[in-house]
Amino acid sequence: MREASKRLKTYETAIALATVNIPIAHPEDTVEETIDRILGRKYASASHIVVLGANNKFMGIVTAEDLFSASPEDKIADIMDSDPPRVGPETDREEAVALALERGEYAVAVVDHYGYFLGLIPPVNLLKTMLEEHQEDISIMAGLLEPENRTTFYSRAPLIRRVLYRLPWLVLGLGGGMVAAGVVTAFERELERNVSIAFFIPTVVYLADAVGTQTEAIVVRSLAIGEVVRVDKETLTASAIGLSLFLFSLFVIALFWKDIGIALVVSLAILLASSVAGLIASVLPKFLDRIGVDPAYGSGPLATVIQDVISVALYLLVCSLLL
Repeated sequence: MREASKRLKTYETAIALATVNIPIAHPEDTVEETIDRILGRKYASASHIVVLGANNKFMGIVTAEDLFSASPEDKIADIMDSDPPRVGPETDREEAVALALERGEYAVAVVDHYGYFLGLIPPVNLLKTMLEEHQEDISIMAGLLEPENRTTFYSRAPLIRRVLYRLPWLVLGLGGGMVAAGVVTAFERELERNVSIAFFIPTVVYLADAVGTQTEAIVVRSLAIGEVVRVDKETLTASAIGLSLFLFSLFVIALFWKDIGIALVVSLAILLASSVAGLIASVLPKFLDRIGVDPAYGSGPLATVIQDVISVALYLLVCSLLL
């Protein structure tokens, strides 16, 4: 497991995406000299020209657009961007992509702790990484990808492996369903007294799941790019959404079912379940990340099972207390 983690770290670091086969210029070079040096040569990427000082010290970047639109006698130092996006060699590749998007750039320089140039992540590698990370996150969230082998996507796996990817999470879901069924059985008398209670169980569960999934996606992405995740903020947001759903469902159910008691119970359960789902969605990914498990698993079947059981229990508890 530890060796797999080391290989994973190597594959997913910024330096693995970088190339040194790119045009190089120096601050004192003219535009004309730089263009003459570039023409007739083949590069891995020629969208950016890296500007280096003495001993390969990274100075800045000039885009191809800026280079070819400048006057031939202009100095590279005058047209270069001296503060382009830059990351260290061990920076996670998702952080490098996030930095490029944040800065509105389409290339990222890789430099070491002393400022020496190690390579450039070109546009094609940034786009490829965005696609791979998107596919990877979807696969992990659905329980279709092993964290130790994140480069092997579900669609490329043989039949037996695809089954093994999916089956454990479905068994987990089956176990959660049995627990939920046990919760429903515990409130059998309330259900017998008012059968219409059962009609709204799917509604409460679905809305709580939807709120939780939205929160989980935000939290997992924030953890992936190194942003600080505030549990109180995300929980408060989920509660605010739950309050909006409370008001809307209270009006709709009372209007169509002509039963203010049922409308109040269902709406209150939606508010409580949404708030709890937001809390679970905020805490679970952070907990998994802290213990060394890929936090994307917190936004998959595991969180869904927990949220479903709690949502059913909250709904039926509110029913028993208010009806």
